[in-house]
Amino acid sequence: GAHRQVLIMDEVDGMSGGDRGGVQDLIDNIKRAKIPIICICNDKWHQKLRSLRNYCLELDFKRPTALQIGKRLQDVCAAEGLHVNQATMNALVEGACGDLRLILGQLQMVRLSRNTLNYDDVKGRQGANKDADLSPFDCSRRLFEPVTANLSMNDRLDMVFADSDLVPLLVQENYVNYRPIIAGNDEQRMRALAKAADAISAGDVLNSALRRTNNWSLGPAAMVQTSLVPTTYMRGGREALFPHEMNFPRFTAWLGNFSSSNKQRRLLGELTTTMGASGSVPSHRTVVRTEYLPAMRRLLPAPLAHADESGEPMAAIATVVSLMDEYGIGRDQFDYILDVTNFKTKAAWGEDPMKDVPTKVKSAFTRAFNATSHAVRCSLQLEDPKKGRAKKKVVGPALEDLELGALEEGEDVQANDADSAQNDEEEDGEPGFDPADAEAMKRKLARRGLDLQVKQVGKGKKAEGGRGGGSGSGSGSGGATSGRGGGHGRGRGRGRGK
Repeated sequence: GAHRQVLIMDEVDGMSGGDRGGVQDLIDNIKRAKIPIICICNDKWHQKLRSLRNYCLELDFKRPTALQIGKRLQDVCAAEGLHVNQATMNALVEGACGDLRLILGQLQMVRLSRNTLNYDDVKGRQGANKDADLSPFDCSRRLFEPVTANLSMNDRLDMVFADSDLVPLLVQENYVNYRPIIAGNDEQRMRALAKAADAISAGDVLNSALRRTNNWSLGPAAMVQTSLVPTTYMRGGREALFPHEMNFPRFTAWLGNFSSSNKQRRLLGELTTTMGASGSVPSHRTVVRTEYLPAMRRLLPAPLAHADESGEPMAAIATVVSLMDEYGIGRDQFDYILDVTNFKTKAAWGEDPMKDVPTKVKSAFTRAFNATSHAVRCSLQLEDPKKGRAKKKVVGPALEDLELGALEEGEDVQANDADSAQNDEEEDGEPGFDPADAEAMKRKLARRGLDLQVKQVGKGKKAEGGRGGGSGSGSGSGGATSGRGGGHGRGRGRGRGK
C-alpha cells in the first residue's frame, strides 16, 4: 500500500527571532498541510507558543517513574540474555537519573563481555552516572530537604555551585519559612534562625572580600557560610508565614532592590550636582539626602496644595517654579524628591503631600514650568558634536554661570575684567586680545557640546604692512596709524585703535 507521511517538528519551543518564519510560518504550514504535523516541545506554556497551541491538539507526556523504567528494562535484558536483578536495576536507573539512552548504552557494553550484572558492579561504575541538570531553584529547595543530610559536603557544594550567584540569594530569601527538624519548640526555632542569619552575614563578608580582591579561592568558604550552614540549621518542612501566602519558594527580592538602589543613587547624584551648581546647597549627597530633601518634600508642594483656597493658583505655581529655579531643581527631579522621601507608613508625616493638589493645578504647574526658561548652571549629559547632534548654545547670563572647573585639568582660561584692564595698560606690541585664544577656547567648549559666540566690539589692533584687523581712527603715541590695513603677511601696528 501507499506509505503514509508525517512531519515531526522537534524543539519548537527553541525557536528564536533569528529563525526564518518562526512560529507564525509554522502555523501557516499547519493550515495548508495535508499530512499530520507533530510538534514536540519541553515547555508548552512558553509565551512564544501561545498562538501555536490554538492550532494543536495538546497531548502531555509525563516522565516515566523509576519503577516503570526498571520494569521495561528488565524485559529488554531478558530478550538480550542479560541477567540483572531488581535492586541492581534500581541502582542503575537512579545513577542515570532516568536517562533511557544512557542506561541502554551501559547495558549494551556489559552484554558484550558477560551475561550477568550485579549490584557491586553498578556502584563501582561511578563515572558512568549522569550529572543531574538541576536549576538553581531545585538546588536551593533540595538543600532544605531532610534527605540532603545523607549527601557528602562535596555533593552539596556542587548544588550551590550550579549557580553560585543565585542559589545563596534563594536560600537567604526563603530560610525563614522552614521549620527545622532540630527545633522542638519556637524558642529553639528562633535560635536556629539566629545562627542561620549569622552564617549568611559572615558569608556575605567573605563574598564581598572575594569580589573586591578577586581571590576566588575564598569561593568554597563563602558558599559554605551563605548556603550550607543556613540550610543545615533550617533543614525541615516549609510552611507559610502569612495567611493566603503560597507555600512555594519565593524568588529573591535582592536583585530588584539592587537595581532600584542603583537607580536611586544615580538620580540622587544628578540632583546633588544640579543643586550644588546653584550655589545654595553643598555638593554632598548625604547632606542633600538627609537635610535638604525632607524639607523640599514639604516646601515644594505646599503652595500647590493651597492654590485653590487662595484663589490665585498661578501665583502659587510661580512661587514653586521660582523656588525650583533657585535650587536648580528640574520637573523630573521634583517627582524624584517626592518618591525618594516616601516611606511605607500610615503616620501623618508619611502622607503624600501631593494628594490634596487638584489635577488641574498639577497640569497647570507642568505647563508653566515647561513654558519658563531656566538658567543652565551645569550639564548632566553632554552630547558629542561629531555625531551630528544639535549642540547646546550658551549665551547671555548662562555663559557667566558656566563654571570653568568643568574644563579638563591643565586647561586655563583667562577672561575676566581685571585681565582686560591690565591688557589696556600694556606696552605697545603686547596684544590685549588674541583671536587664537578665542578659537582654542571655542574648540574646547565644542568638544563638550557648547557653542561659544564671540563678538569683539569697540577696540581692535592696527596692522601695518600686513593683514590686519580693526577699524576706526587710531590715536596715540609711537606713530599710530589710521585706516584699514591690507597686504600680505602678518603685521603689527604700534598704536591702538579706540
